[in-house]
Amino acid sequence: MRTFQSMLIFLLSGMVWSLSAQITGRVVDTQNQPVEFANVALYGLPDTTLITGTITDSEGKFILSSTHSGQSILRISMLGYETKEIDPSKGEPGTIVLNAIAQQLEDVVVTARRIKRSPGGYAVNLQGEQTTQGKQANELLPFLPGITTENGLLKVLGQNIGVIYLDGIRIKDQKELAAIPAEQIQTVQVDYLAGSEEFASIKGALIRIQLKKQPQGGYYGQLSGGATFMSKYGFTDDHLTSTYSYRYKKLSLYNSLYYNDSKAIGDIENQTLFLQSGTKINTVEQYRSQGRYIHDRLSLTYDLTENQTLGASFFVSTHHAKPTNDVRSETITTDRKTLSRSTVETPYDYLRYQATARYNYVTDENGSELAVVADYLQNNEEDRMKTSILGEEYAAGITESRSRQITRMMETQISYDKLFTSGNALNTGVSYRLIRTDYDLRDFRNITEKPEARGQMPAVFSEFKGQINNFQYGIGLRVQQNRIEYHPSDRTASSKHSDWDLYPSADLLYMINPDQGHLFMLSYKRSVDEIPYSAISPYRKYESEHSYLRGNPDLIAPKQSMVMAGLELFDKVSISGIYMYGRNPIYHSTRVDPENPQLTYMMPKNGHHETLLGINLETRLQPTSWWKLKANAMYSLYGSETEDFKVSNQSKYYFSMNNHFTFSKNAGATLEGYYEPTFTFTNERYRTVYEMSGSVYKKFFNDKLECRLKCKFFRKGRVIETDTPKLWKSYANQTNEQYLQISLSYSFRGGKKVSVKQTESLQEYNKIESFQR
Repeated sequence: MRTFQSMLIFLLSGMVWSLSAQITGRVVDTQNQPVEFANVALYGLPDTTLITGTITDSEGKFILSSTHSGQSILRISMLGYETKEIDPSKGEPGTIVLNAIAQQLEDVVVTARRIKRSPGGYAVNLQGEQTTQGKQANELLPFLPGITTENGLLKVLGQNIGVIYLDGIRIKDQKELAAIPAEQIQTVQVDYLAGSEEFASIKGALIRIQLKKQPQGGYYGQLSGGATFMSKYGFTDDHLTSTYSYRYKKLSLYNSLYYNDSKAIGDIENQTLFLQSGTKINTVEQYRSQGRYIHDRLSLTYDLTENQTLGASFFVSTHHAKPTNDVRSETITTDRKTLSRSTVETPYDYLRYQATARYNYVTDENGSELAVVADYLQNNEEDRMKTSILGEEYAAGITESRSRQITRMMETQISYDKLFTSGNALNTGVSYRLIRTDYDLRDFRNITEKPEARGQMPAVFSEFKGQINNFQYGIGLRVQQNRIEYHPSDRTASSKHSDWDLYPSADLLYMINPDQGHLFMLSYKRSVDEIPYSAISPYRKYESEHSYLRGNPDLIAPKQSMVMAGLELFDKVSISGIYMYGRNPIYHSTRVDPENPQLTYMMPKNGHHETLLGINLETRLQPTSWWKLKANAMYSLYGSETEDFKVSNQSKYYFSMNNHFTFSKNAGATLEGYYEPTFTFTNERYRTVYEMSGSVYKKFFNDKLECRLKCKFFRKGRVIETDTPKLWKSYANQTNEQYLQISLSYSFRGGKKVSVKQTESLQEYNKIESFQR
């Protein structure tokens, strides 16, 4: 009888398991911090055959799907933590706490895949990754899938990055990344298109960088300094950086300080031909700017309770420079040639403050979270221009103008991320941004203006994410108002624009073959551009005696719809495509001043529409154990219609490669380059550019001291030709940009003792390697 009862109980438990096709839970450490990239594997008993497996996300959550009938065991493991086994037949595991091993492994190298795919993007774990050696954060990111560097700016799939978060705090300037050692990055999350939680004006990618958290009572720091030498111009740059992180009981502290004293160099040749009069102006410019840039960010995080966290971040930066542009001009008319020379001094001072406060509350065992964020940002900018002109037709004289502006931005957001036991998630919230800019402008005619500009963006948003077998999806909607006002000094020509609209988004991920690393992604987003207030001010800003810039108060905010599709093969080859259609695009129109036929100006204007089709091919290979290679090829087709031009099928190619070489545990090198053939964009032709650079590094004294040598071997400068019905212009960058940079970095750590080990493989870890994305 007992034997029959036992058999019946076993069969019933098998029926219950077969009906329950999903297991969900959350993995945390003893400090209630989520454990990311923990291995979660389901084994059948009694022979412990692997049934299925996954890894936890950035919140420590996981979901397993299986139709296995029979007894099983759920095993959760993570390097540096004790392995835990749970009987899934007893119900959902809920929150699983992993205990740290006494000798915690801080830096570990494993062979398992590090990339976890999600709808619309991916996350990568950089713990122990050799590619982080000898780099700062801004230099590491181009080695990740889909990220490239063009003209010093990071891009994702050829598009500008919309926003970057550092430990949950939005940073405003990519220069901050130059002060962060790549070795201190724990994870990087990349979303190819920002979701509904972000402002609709953020149409590019979103990057979230999570730094390593120090062990209880531990600290880490790095001091770094370097100098740059250019063969033609001498020493042009020196920099100092300091980073420090510390954790004491419930308080975590992070500070980043960056100082840069540099000389900007520019040797430019310009040609302008006025087609109606036949007048030709040739200029040779020598641009030199000595400037100082300093920034400091202090971030504090305090665990109020096991489920509540309070964070604050304070940032201040200043940039002071004294650019001088020495311009030699040759004006050729039908009957004579005139020579002139002008010196334009444009000193400027920028000062930025930012303060951010954040409150997080985990409301249930599934990890649902309430987040409240408040942010205040203030920019103080002052530009001055002093022009000295001397020539055959000019009386020796000096003209001056200046521009002062203060921009204040206040932003707040309340969101709630509800996680269900099924693995689905619902994120909803409200946000509000208020911007005000006050100007104090004076041109060379001593005409003073004090306009002001205001804007506001209230919004509500909601986004749902779910999974059906091998399909993961997300769908979101944002309702947002874009309101902008511009008031000149006399208030006679005020302009106001207000627009409420819907901005939907959607993401789909299909795991074609998880074992082989094949997947397909599809994303959609509608967005709107923010109009810079400087673009609507009619104030004239003279670049030289021959040209100036001015704004346009009648600008309308452009809107775009973007679709992105991607195919991943073997976790090594990516093929992606982007299509964008936009209304009222802003372009800069080059025109002849009606009051002076030898003076040109540029003014932003709205076009009718624009289209963009982009294709990106990327491969990530490891030809040898010491060589990692990433190669990109991008192709795009552009079309646009404005009152000045109508173009279609304007093609552009871009090729890049990134190599990392590991010579030993503490020595390596990089080799990077790109090539961009000639292409036409709107009414401008961009001539071929290419570049090759590299670096070598070596560590000494138990890896505490790092010496690094970086150089740019060669670069072909940009030439831009502008063709309009009334004039033809050519801009040629003749700067010799080759340089040699040497830097030294000293790292220190202390507090809690931590053992450092290198692990090439773990049998159990590799056993579920094919399930990790």
